[in-house]
Amino acid sequence: MHDLAFPFVVLDAFFFYNFLADKEIKWYIILLFVNWRIRNITIAFQLAVFALICYFINLTD
Repeated sequence: MHDLAFPFVVLDAFFFYNFLADKEIKWYIILLFVNWRIRNITIAFQLAVFALICYFINLTD
């Protein structure tokens, strides 16, 4: 079930980050977002999402 949700989570994380990309508090919000994800999905799946978030952050900085 988590595997089926994977593309949607990636898109959610991508658009969520872009929405906050121009704000100074982006790191605080991203950490809250990641913490919320940990409580809802498996650790391995969370690490994959976190890696993608870091990848998009590196693309924009």
